[in-house]
Formats: sequence, structure tokens, C-alpha cells
Amino acid sequence: MTKFLCTVIFVATFMGSTDAQQLPLADGVYLKNTKLCAAYHAGELDFIDFEVEQSGRSFGFIEVGCLVYSVKKMRKSRYHVKSDCTEGGEVYQKQMFLDLVGNGKIRIDGGKIHTFCKHRKLSKKPQALIEKWALYNEDCRGGSGDDPATDIACGKRDDLVEKLHSKEWCYGKGSQSGADYSWHLCDHFSIKQ
Repeated sequence: MTKFLCTVIFVATFMGSTDAQQLPLADGVYLKNTKLCAAYHAGELDFIDFEVEQSGRSFGFIEVGCLVYSVKKMRKSRYHVKSDCTEGGEVYQKQMFLDLVGNGKIRIDGGKIHTFCKHRKLSKKPQALIEKWALYNEDCRGGSGDDPATDIACGKRDDLVEKLHSKEWCYGKGSQSGADYSWHLCDHFSIKQ
């Protein structure tokens, strides 16, 4: 009985009561230098090196979105992070080491230092564009394939998708079925076509 009790206490302690489920980082993007931060705020940056969202509960790399499973402090400024990630519809687990270098700078798996850059301000939900998109989407999907009006509706719908994407709004996430798609602020899980 004593051996069993000791084992339970050891396992419970080892499992890490100090584990957290969020990164010790501010929400925002982390880029290789401050020039890239200026380009990001101007909307001129195609790819973001590393992004933290949802109060540190999710993060992403280029075309990869991850949800934090656990964050364990290894020593003063090093953390071992476990997460569940998705990339191109594939789901997998990822582990990494996160070093807090100081002054908003981080290092991931011993790589290059990245500097914190606040999220850029995004527009409010573009309700009028979304309503127009819904009308054209209905005419496009419900129209006859040989009717020129169907082609026109599909073209206008696609133009509206481009406008919505330029405002950082996306339709659907990779983990959802088509019936669950909705318009939302784009994140690493969003479908961007």
C-alpha cells in the first residue's frame, strides 16, 4: 500500500502541476527584425514567422496553426511546449523549446531571435460585403451551369471573397465541414483560397 501511494504522489508531481496551457507571451506576431514589423503594419508582409493568439492558447507558423497542450518551465527563461497542430488538413503533435530572450524577444528551438510586434488593427465585421457575398453565393451554387447569369454571380462572389480576404476575413477553417463554415477574422486555421 505504501509503495502504491508513493508511486501515485510521484506520478502526480511528475505530471507537472506547474504545467500551463498557454504560452508566456503576449498576443501578437514575432518577426526577425523591426523593419518587418513596419511592413506587417502596412499590410505588406506575405508571411509571418510566428504568431500568438487567444491569450497564448494558440500559435502559428507559416500555414501551420497550433493549440497549446502544455507549457512546462524548464528553467528561468526556457519552456518546453507541447501542442496539437494542423497543416493542410493534416493533424499532428509538435514539441518545441521556447526561450524568452528579453525585451519582447524570443528564440524557438535555438533558432534566430524574433522580436514582438503588436497585432495590426483590423476592420470591424464587413457585414454589407458578407451579405452581398451570400446572395451571389446562392445564385452561383443554385444556378444552372449553362446559364450566363450563373457565371456572372460566381465571378461577383469571387471578387467579394478577394475583398473580404484583403480585410482579413475568411470563410471556414480546415478542421470544419462545409456546413459549419462561417465568416470570421482570419487565423492560422482559416481556409485562404
